[in-house]
Amino acid sequence: LRVNPLKVERDAMLTELQQSAGRYEPVAMQYSPWGIRMEGRPAINRWPQFENGSIEVQDEGSQLLALLVAPRRGEMIIDFCAGAGGKTLLLGALMRSTGRLYAFDVSAARLARAKPRFARSGLSNVVPVAIDSENDARVKRLAG
Repeated sequence: LRVNPLKVERDAMLTELQQSAGRYEPVAMQYSPWGIRMEGRPAINRWPQFENGSIEVQDEGSQLLALLVAPRRGEMIIDFCAGAGGKTLLLGALMRSTGRLYAFDVSAARLARAKPRFARSGLSNVVPVAIDSENDARVKRLAG
């Protein structure tokens, strides 16, 4: 899992999950400062922490990509293959919902599935855009 750093600190969420979902043995991930690993396959989509956007399902590797990008407030960032929006959500939270964050993908259906995640997250800087290809005119306008 990944905490939404816009809404909650990992240690606080880890304590909460150890009390409410201890049977899944939640522990902090080794490398990601936002990650929590759990045993089994809990149905977190019904948990209040998920419904209010405090946690998301995301593997540690994807979390580390956002750490490497190191987004800052007010920047303009493009997630070129946004898919279901997991990395976009983390980038937006790290930007503190400032600047502009474009979520590009060639699949409008994948972006549509990401919209509820964007809404739960509390982000206001995400602009989802379905593109035709890397040669789409909207991509070229943002070059540089």
